[in-house]
Amino acid sequence: MLMELKLTGNPKTQSDLTCLWCGFRTTTDREQSSFELKYSNKEHVFPESIGGNQKLLAGDVCEECNNKLSFLDKSLKTNNSMMRFSLQGDHLIKGKKTTNKQRIERRKAERIEISDPTGKSIVRRDREKKKTEIINPAPEGYDLDFTRAIHKCIANAICFEKGTLFVSENYPELIDFVLNGTNPNDWSYAVSYQGYREMLSVTPQITDFAYREYSKDRSETIFVAFMHTSGIWLACSHPNAMDVILIEKMSKIILDDDGLHQTQFKKQFGYKIEDIFNSPVMSGSPRTLIGKINFLWIKKNMEGIPNPKDHFHLLTKCQVCGQINPTHINIPKSTIITKNQFNGKQYSKNSWNSYTKDDLIKKGFITEKWSEENWNNQLNVGISTPPGYDIKNLKITRIKIDCINCKNIIQFDAKDCFL
Repeated sequence: MLMELKLTGNPKTQSDLTCLWCGFRTTTDREQSSFELKYSNKEHVFPESIGGNQKLLAGDVCEECNNKLSFLDKSLKTNNSMMRFSLQGDHLIKGKKTTNKQRIERRKAERIEISDPTGKSIVRRDREKKKTEIINPAPEGYDLDFTRAIHKCIANAICFEKGTLFVSENYPELIDFVLNGTNPNDWSYAVSYQGYREMLSVTPQITDFAYREYSKDRSETIFVAFMHTSGIWLACSHPNAMDVILIEKMSKIILDDDGLHQTQFKKQFGYKIEDIFNSPVMSGSPRTLIGKINFLWIKKNMEGIPNPKDHFHLLTKCQVCGQINPTHINIPKSTIITKNQFNGKQYSKNSWNSYTKDDLIKKGFITEKWSEENWNNQLNVGISTPPGYDIKNLKITRIKIDCINCKNIIQFDAKDCFL
């Protein structure tokens, strides 16, 4: 059963003087620090880079771990399109204070244009028109560092209320994932993006806690939602705890008309939460959105099982989590591989279906003088079908399977399938 956990309004006021991440004892006096007693200053619950101003107690995170994990704070700002978009559209997001001239100039440049790690322009701001637009938007996918950064915020939020010892004793898997990225398939999050037209400046803040009780041999799972200019973000303290039903229930808790945050939101902005945070614009593909405020569930795709030598897997995609699934229907290679592939259908490369060297020869390639690079280039392309052969013409209707990743029931027809 999922139950709302009311915030105390009186977060922990005395540090456990133990680092949340490394477990070493801490001191707030730099002169007393040593190899076994780490110096600690105040760590932000949500990074300054996205506008956070709430802080943990001095003593909760050692300076060494704070610096070590700073790359996750950066990824929170740069590895998601809507986070980058909010950086340009929200004047309240100023980032960490600095006197470094290069950093100041970089931030000024980011207010006009932000690029991805390859240098490709992603978000651009027209100051004269006071308009921000996303350039070359990519489908929203799973990014490991960004997911770790979201869960770092979740761990900080729980620590803010309960203290470092509570988190480390009850949620060691959460600590391990943030520190090391362990078992990424087990960790996911959901997000309800703010719409473009109503860009409201929202300082990062915990919206709701909820928890699910377990037997005595396992600690309760805490689900944390936090609100930001970019959207409402939802993650939890245990691996594999997220599912569609829980996301829907959290959506109802957040939108409770009598809830504190709904009341405060209407008073501050003049809107209900669901009027603003309901945008599916960054999903990049027709995905099933969850709950009244359109939560998008972001979960890492599982790798495929390579196809046998004599056939290809017929595939479909889960519209809830985006996972590519085998339909348990096989397409014989003899019906697909011909020498006449010109003007046929070309599918995107995936981890389920691939060609062998014999397949390429049967397709008519002259391979005698091919280098290893030539082979690799041709083997690493998606499957193509000959002209006149269309997967969508197969007699497949209303078949149901369970998603291998999120366990959602997928119902599909031939039009939903690919190779």
